[in-house]
Amino acid sequence: MPGLATRAQVPFAVAVDHRADHALGAHVSVLSVINGQVVAALGDGTVRFMASGGHDAKSVAAHKGAILCGARTLDGTSLLTGGDDGRVNCVTAEGATILSEGRKWIDAITALADRGYAFCAGSMLTIQRPNGPRTEHKMPGPIGGMNRVSPAGLAVAHLGGVTLIDVSDKPKPQATLPWDGLHVAVTISPDRRFIVTGTYDGALHGWRIADSTDMQMGGYISKPKSLSWSPRGNWLASSGANRAVLWPFEGRNGPMGRQATTLAPRRALVTSVVWHPKFDIVAIGYEDGAVMLAQLSNGRVLPVREPDGSAVTEMTFDGKGRSFACGTESGALTICLLGDPS
Repeated sequence: MPGLATRAQVPFAVAVDHRADHALGAHVSVLSVINGQVVAALGDGTVRFMASGGHDAKSVAAHKGAILCGARTLDGTSLLTGGDDGRVNCVTAEGATILSEGRKWIDAITALADRGYAFCAGSMLTIQRPNGPRTEHKMPGPIGGMNRVSPAGLAVAHLGGVTLIDVSDKPKPQATLPWDGLHVAVTISPDRRFIVTGTYDGALHGWRIADSTDMQMGGYISKPKSLSWSPRGNWLASSGANRAVLWPFEGRNGPMGRQATTLAPRRALVTSVVWHPKFDIVAIGYEDGAVMLAQLSNGRVLPVREPDGSAVTEMTFDGKGRSFACGTESGALTICLLGDPS
């Protein structure tokens, strides 16, 4: 029909206005944006704070060893970090505050409401409620990941399934969603209807929360550890194949009985995915260091970073989608300022 654009003619929603590349010298374990600064937690125990344009870096010594995990606090002012020194820290550009010290390295950490937090080491989950007691919970097996599923709820992925834990002041009993095998990542849909895990044997497994109906999504080369929801929650992007794999989640049954959509196929394995907060665009990082933005409407891609042989470990957008950062195993960091296409 006259006046209607074809899918191929749909313009790419963003353009790269500025790009800055940095060599940080250590594995990029965590990336976030705090107070307009890109924050990188590294394998040398430091946390770097950098202006979105890539200048004015400040380094904070946070751990005596590698930083293994991290999460931005819910008020967006600081970064919680966990290290192989057994510490949990709260880090700002002014310095690091020790919140907890132990003998085992910290595998995962999650921020809770009102400055609370939870972290895991091995199969032990520790919950620090704000202004309340610290409690410990032994999971059925090694913990592979965890995620906040509500202001007062936590999903913990482990050997044998997922445990749902109420972290309120008057907690309800724990609930378990069982499935054999080790679950290495967990996420909940933005409408809180589905919980999905990545599994060690190269699949996604999901549950519809209303009735615990479960679903299996296969077709992966490796374990899908990176999971990201589209802004409206109707798509879930995942790593673990030689392209980004996107599963449809609109409707009552989500992906049950439906096929995945794929974007940006390459010879290299996808190691990281993150959805743009405003548009149906997925940032895709690969095992060979390449990064590109892929647009769902027509499959067009915008290269952001060339392959250099070092796997992409972390990626992030700021809340408005105007700043994008990606980091690699070798400590390379790329920061891009995004604007409207010309």
